[in-house]
This record gives sequence, C-alpha cells and structure tokens, in this order.
Amino acid sequence: MNDDFLHKHRQAPSKAFADKLYRQLQEENEDMTALPMTRTYARRARFPVGAAALFALLLVGVLLALRPTFTPPTLTQIDTGFLNALQPITSENASDLTQIAQLGRGRVFDVDWHGDMIAVGGALGVWLYDSTHLTEAPRLLPAQQTMYARRVALTWSRTNPLVAAPDGDTIRVWNAETGEEVGAFSDGDDKHWDVVAISPDGRYVAGGENMLGYEVTQRWALNVWEVETGEITFIRNLQNPILNLDFNPLRLYQFAAQTFGGTWVFNAEENDFAGISYPQSPATNLDVGLDYSPNGETLAFGTENGVLIWNVETRQVEQEIIINADLTPYVTDVAFSADGAYLAIASRNFGVNLWNVLLQSWITGEPDHLDHEGFQDVSALVFNNALRSSLLASVQLGSTLSVFSFGTGMTLTNQRDFTAPIMRADLNADNRTIAAGGMDGYIDVWNLETGREVYAVNSELANLTDLAFTPDGSLLAYSGRLGRIQAGVSGEREPGRTLVNRRGGVSLLNAETGEYVRRLGDLEDYFYLFAFSPDGETLAAYDGFDNNVKTWNWETADESSAGEALFTSPVSIDRLGYSADGSLITVTSFNNDLAFYDAVTGDQQTPFETPIPRVIDVAYSPDGSRMVVAQRLATYTSYITLHDVEAGAMLFPLQYTTNTDLVTNLTFSPDGALIAAIVDENRVHVWDAATGALLFDHGDEYIPNNQLMFSRDGRMIVTADWDGLIRIWGIPE
Repeated sequence: MNDDFLHKHRQAPSKAFADKLYRQLQEENEDMTALPMTRTYARRARFPVGAAALFALLLVGVLLALRPTFTPPTLTQIDTGFLNALQPITSENASDLTQIAQLGRGRVFDVDWHGDMIAVGGALGVWLYDSTHLTEAPRLLPAQQTMYARRVALTWSRTNPLVAAPDGDTIRVWNAETGEEVGAFSDGDDKHWDVVAISPDGRYVAGGENMLGYEVTQRWALNVWEVETGEITFIRNLQNPILNLDFNPLRLYQFAAQTFGGTWVFNAEENDFAGISYPQSPATNLDVGLDYSPNGETLAFGTENGVLIWNVETRQVEQEIIINADLTPYVTDVAFSADGAYLAIASRNFGVNLWNVLLQSWITGEPDHLDHEGFQDVSALVFNNALRSSLLASVQLGSTLSVFSFGTGMTLTNQRDFTAPIMRADLNADNRTIAAGGMDGYIDVWNLETGREVYAVNSELANLTDLAFTPDGSLLAYSGRLGRIQAGVSGEREPGRTLVNRRGGVSLLNAETGEYVRRLGDLEDYFYLFAFSPDGETLAAYDGFDNNVKTWNWETADESSAGEALFTSPVSIDRLGYSADGSLITVTSFNNDLAFYDAVTGDQQTPFETPIPRVIDVAYSPDGSRMVVAQRLATYTSYITLHDVEAGAMLFPLQYTTNTDLVTNLTFSPDGALIAAIVDENRVHVWDAATGALLFDHGDEYIPNNQLMFSRDGRMIVTADWDGLIRIWGIPE
C-alpha cells in the first residue's frame, strides 16, 4: 500500500477488523480476553529490477492507491508487535493521533436468559453464553460503538431467537442463533439510546434515552419500532431520563417505562396518551429495576426503601416490600421467577434477596447489609425461564457473570470474563506493560505488544485506590481500603491466576509474575494515594483516615514497616505527587487548595507569591521549569494555565472549550513539548506546551476515560477507561 496515501488518509480501525480478528482467535482457540483493534500496515516487498517488474510494481501501486483501505494484521503480526510501527508524537503530527488498539472485553452491564442461552450486554456488544457450558468462550455480537447499555433483551419469537441492544444512535436486533443482524433502528435524529426491550413475540423493539445532558430543557426520547418493517409505531418525549423498559409477556403490545419520575405503562400500537397509567411512588436515580410478572398483571419496580408490586389494571399497590427502613438499599434490579411465585431483588447495600410473593415474606431471612458476600454490587439479575428452575444469573461489579441457585443457596459458577471499571492504571518503564486496577479488586496486567493479558491478581480490596510501578519497573505497588472481594473465582479459562491474601497498607508485587513481595504499612492503614520520588528511592503515601503523609525508602524497608510521618494535611488530599527535582511534595485537596511541602522536613513551602486558587489538577514538566495547572471556575467550567516555576508567574492559558469543570490526568510528554489531559470526563486533549495551542481533541464520542499516560519513549498515549477497556493512541508510520 502506498505510504503517502496512508499518511493523507488515516482513519480509525473499522469494526469489521475486530470481527475478523475475533473469528481468527476463535479458530485458533486463542485466549479471547483481549480483542485488539490494531492498525498495522503490510511492508512493501522487494521486486527484481527489470522492465517487467517495474511495470508490475507500477500497476499494483496504482490499484492499491485506488483502494481506501488498509491491510488487517495477521495473528503473527500482532504477536510480533504493532508498536514498532509507531513514530514519536510531536507538535507537528499530534493532530493525526489515532486510536490504534483497544484491549480487553470491557465491562458488562446487563444479563438476560432464555432457554439455554444467556445474553450479556457489555462495552463491545452482546456476549452469548451457552448456559449448559458456561465455562466455554462466549460468542460476540459486536456493536459499532462502545456500548454503555443499561439493558439488553433476549426473546424467542415465533420463528427466531432475537436479542436486542442499544448501540449509540442505533438499536440493533440480531438472530441469536446465527448472529445475523435482523435490523438496525433509529429515528434519524440525534438520539443516544441507552435502554431497550423487545416484545416476547419479536414484533416490537423499544428504545429509551437516559444520558444526562447539559441543557436544562432536555427531554428524553422513547420510541417503538416494528421489527419486520422498521416502521416507528410509537414516539414520546419524556421529562425524565428512562431507566428501564419491559414488555408485558401476555399483552404483547403493552410495555412499561421506568423513569426518575415514576413508572409508566404504554400501548405500543397507539401513539397517544390513551391507556397510560402510572404509580404514585417514583423511582430515584439509584433505585431502579423493572419486571412484569409472568401473568402480565403486575409490575415490580425499585423504590427508595425497597420494591413495589403494582397492579397494572387497577393501578393499586398490591405489595410494598421494605428492605430496610433506616438504610437506603439502592435497588439495582428485580426479577420474577418463571411461575411468579418469587421475586429476586438486587440492591447495593443488601446484595441479592428473595421474596415469596404468595406468602409475602423473605425466604432467605431478613436482609442483612453485612451478610451478602459473593453478591456485592450486582447490577443485573434474571431467572432462568424454565418453570421448575431455581437458577439465577447475575452481573457483579461489571466483571463477573454468576449463576446460583436460591433453592440450595449455592453459587454454581463465577465467570470473571470481563473487566470492571478501571480505577487506576500505570504504564511500566518498558513501554510494553500496563497494569489496570478495577472496581472488583482485581489488577490486570497486559502486554501492549501482543495484546494479551499477562496475569491478573486479586487484591481482595473492597476499593483499590492507587496503583503504580516502581520507577525501575521491577515491582508493582497498590493500595486500597480494607474489605474482601470474593477470593475464589471458579470456571476461569485463563490459567495461572494469582490470588494475593493481603489487605491494607501499600502492597508490592513482582511486576513480572504478580507474586507478593512485601507490604509497607499496617493492615489497618488506609492509604488513599501514593507517589514515588523521581529518583526512585522514596515512596510517599497519604492515609485517608488521619490525613497523614508517610514516607519510606521502599527498597530497604522491612515487611509492614510503619514509615516516617512527614506531615499532616489540614484537609483531605485529592492529588499527591513530587516536583520534578524531588524537593517538594505537591498536593491538591478536596477544597481545591494547592499546597507544597518540603520532601525531607515536611515543612509547608510557598514557591508562588500569589496563591493559585481552585486547583483541581497539576503537573510538572520533566525538567521542572514549568507547571501546568487546571482550575475550577465559579461558572463550573475549567481553566488550564502554564506557569514558570522559577519566576512564580503564569505564562499563558491553554486553548480549548469546555462544558464542565472536569479536568484530570494533566501530564507532559517525556520531552516536555506536549501537554495531554482528559477534559469533560471523556475527551482526550493534546496541546503544544510552547504556545498553548490545542493540537488534538478526539471529539464528542463518549469514551469515559479515567486514566491517561504518555509512554516514556513519547510514541504513544495510553488511556484506561471506566468501560474497562485500555486504548492506545499513536501515529502509525
């Protein structure tokens, strides 16, 4: 392929490539933990010198130049490393920054179960499991955009099993057996569908919006399409975000919509207000869950204190289920058993509990917010639709698919096939290894060159708060809050997972193997943040309980060494780091104060004559001469400025437009020529550090970036995201 043509016509990798790679990996029986979407160019072969060869070369070059495409990499090419084709990111080419790879399966949001098929809605699309062989690799029905779906729907129509899921501005329906796309539904307007339902006969598919916008007057769309014709049969704009949708299993035209303002029932065949009814008790933004009873007569939905079972025809509450009158349960999902005798309720504070609808009593005892081990943060659950089955499937912490029996109280399988929302990530000095810590307490280590996961470690922390490689790259450090995530995960396909039975303090692992080395601090210490000094000798950690900052010589410190108390912050610290020369420890606090402390004595310093107010993030240039600062304005927007450290004066602001006051992960490139950050929670920005000019803004596509870092060779930017995916950005040669 002509290199000049490629240079002028760069484009993001197509989804077709990811599909092809998935099929290749499946055929090769490879580990499907990683789904790289890598752009690699075939090298030009040498031809013998001669007239015929020159003519053939010219002809091939013309034909290739007329094709606006690129050669997908083979498995061999991926294993030998796509990173070798990257050139350094500079101010001259930063505008051509491209997402060249995407690693991981991402997180999952919802689950549905019909017959022997379990559908799991995730960031990359819908994963289909055979429930009789749950440990086998699932099939993927890929989405065109990264999905943030609240709900997927799986049903057996009269002719075909259908599965539906939202895909950005489109709702997609597939044949679950063949994988063929049956239809893609949109109203042609600027909508972002987030929830979906499909009628049991497969005739209708409904979609709703729940993404919050910045406009006070925003309304949220609710549409219904006829699957066979694509015709829109129902349109409504609601005043509140839509949390859930569900079709009546018997009255196939009737469907319910749960919003922040209440639960409503509509007729899919009549686009008017006739037949609409609603309960008097509205749901809140953290009390969700909606399910029709099998006979279609009642609806169960989450409320502030528990769940209501509501009669659709009489519009009367039949049962009010109080989970706890004192502690808000935060209901996340509800599900009726196939015979309607039982109702499963998932809540954030009380796990999964089962209600006997006929006897109106708990069959698992009174809910206890301390006794739901194995069911923490269940975001979705569903019964097997077989009448005599007592099996439930659930999604936990965005990463684990579980099947358990309420009849025996036993968990049959926990499948950690996905990645929880990534809380912290760090790129090692080798520019090839990245560690990502998820909300489920696991730390996943990836090889960026091969696109494969190297190992995963269960930290057993309820909340992993920070993670970083040591400066020499030999060890991996992490910290978090005391607690226990379920330690044993059965049915995993990846061999050699390491379990680490250590909690509290700062733990150190062998970066190559994931094996435990030692711990700094006591098990009861809650270190919220830590940072290594530039010379690599000292570790500073912030204790979130007493606001103390402690330091260690981490190479010589003994197991459980208490460290030296350096200083105490008057308020809670939000960011902690060293100045470029290691002389100062810089902290930003939750009240947005910027403070400097001597790294040896702990005395507070005032390097700037005029204090910089409302600071939300800060970073030093590699040579320490400049400092970039993000500030929160009174208008709830942000302002980023570059400062001369020695003179203590502002140089100039960075050029950009913002909708919010969210700026994180400010960082300089290794040569100090570029500044990068995440703006508005999702937009990767790159600036020229010499002028403040904006060089790159990846646009409005919603990618909830959480971490951003430059490689030490300056050839790539790596982001780790709330969707559980790791993305690599670079400039292909």
